[in-house]
Amino acid sequence: MEKILNVNTVEELAISLSTSKNMLEALANNLNKYYKTKRIFKNGKRRLIDEPQGDLKKVQKLINKNLLQGIKLPDTIQGSRKKGSIRKNAEMHVGQKIVGNLDIKDFFPSIKSTRVKEVFERLGCSSAVSELLTKLTTWKGRLPQGVSTSSAIANLMLLGMERRFRNLCNIHGIRYSFYVDDIAISGNQRVEKLKNLFCKIIRQEGFQINPDKIKFQDRSKRQMVTKLIVNRKPNVPKEYRRRLRAIIYNCRKYGPSTQTRNNTEAFKMHLAGKISYVLSINKEAGLKLREEFQKIDWEA
Repeated sequence: MEKILNVNTVEELAISLSTSKNMLEALANNLNKYYKTKRIFKNGKRRLIDEPQGDLKKVQKLINKNLLQGIKLPDTIQGSRKKGSIRKNAEMHVGQKIVGNLDIKDFFPSIKSTRVKEVFERLGCSSAVSELLTKLTTWKGRLPQGVSTSSAIANLMLLGMERRFRNLCNIHGIRYSFYVDDIAISGNQRVEKLKNLFCKIIRQEGFQINPDKIKFQDRSKRQMVTKLIVNRKPNVPKEYRRRLRAIIYNCRKYGPSTQTRNNTEAFKMHLAGKISYVLSINKEAGLKLREEFQKIDWEA
């Protein structure tokens, strides 16, 4: 990892973040005041998110914008980065004989503060600056979800693993990519034979594998990468589009209020977001869904 940040003093850090040394130190020493635990539901499961507030949130955004986003990442790391996307990640694995999926278990919580400090030091920050940056970007001794800096730091944690994957895959003519905690590997028959070696690398890099999410599919079956089908071209599964079409139909026929318990305007935005997702992957299907969506009477 190149020493590209090169921040030697807290004063230099404050200047780069357009703030003061006193402000940064005050925030770092009073973190309890600036975090709020929030409950969210994702895929039917309840999760607790530590959400930053006020000045801490503003400073974290500045750290992300002024320091972290300028760090160049390899194209094989596509998650949570500028110009990265699920589609680009999936495109790397289209038309392969074997597609494999591995998943890092508890990715964000497994990244401890000590490892974050080491990353900042490798990027060229002094020990004092690295310590302060670590305090400002971690919580309860780990990397928290819901913080603007967390995804960028998590990507930096993947660089050692990415380099080892690259060396192995170049030898065997295999493709690979990372999308946050999802790892995809594809290519010839060697892919599945090397599964245990890939898993060993992940463990050696300090992470655990989710055994329930290890999957390898040949081209006679549906091959998936980050929830997109990649057998011939990136595409949203038919079941997803069918469910979305049914919701839109019911909204038109029975009224939007029959399809949600939430605020109608929030539901409208949620539905529009799902259509935009389909549109970004499959333009033809997305345009048809949007056309039906525009016929919904939202006052009904």
